[in-house]
Amino acid sequence: MSGLTLTVGGRVIPLLPLNYKQLKAQKENIRLMTVGGFEDAFHIFDTLAPVIHASLQRTVPDLQLEDVEEALDQPTAVVLANEVIRLSFPQAQPGETTDG
Repeated sequence: MSGLTLTVGGRVIPLLPLNYKQLKAQKENIRLMTVGGFEDAFHIFDTLAPVIHASLQRTVPDLQLEDVEEALDQPTAVVLANEVIRLSFPQAQPGETTDG
């Protein structure tokens, strides 16, 4: 896995790959992250925070989006959201498989 975490309310929560249901729910946010089309800096944050929240909910199912938003700053959000995408869509190197 990643090793990246976010501390929310004093609790250190690891990033995990999104499951299929979460990927479907975050489809538009993921599209914006990979293709672009943000209206402004606030739109970027409003796109990244739910993706990070979904990843953290794999460990803490009752975690609220508002708590994640409070724990994030924009530079950290960019790093964490990119890591969620990397975890959820692993790329195999030539001669390797992605089945871990």
